[in-house]
Amino acid sequence: MNTTIKAHFKQATVKGGVAVLQLEVLTDAAGAFDVIKQAGRTVVLTIESEQQELDFGDEYETEPLPFDDERPANVDFETSEIYDPIEDEDHMLTEGSN
Repeated sequence: MNTTIKAHFKQATVKGGVAVLQLEVLTDAAGAFDVIKQAGRTVVLTIESEQQELDFGDEYETEPLPFDDERPANVDFETSEIYDPIEDEDHMLTEGSN
């Protein structure tokens, strides 16, 4: 049996070389009772942090950088760090520019 459910990891208690993990699962979640029925049995537990996925779809297009492969003379190519601000040329980046 392979069941994936979302659970809130509430706490872990460690005593004498054994850790007791407390998880909270919503009972209306798909597969919740399949997991609950495993209480008292040895199971394999895989933990994955929840990370929200943002779907931008086709609504947003990426914009090219103002300088393709070539950066202005006052920007380090490797770190994008600005050094020796050039203030007399409008197309050059200066300190604090984004």
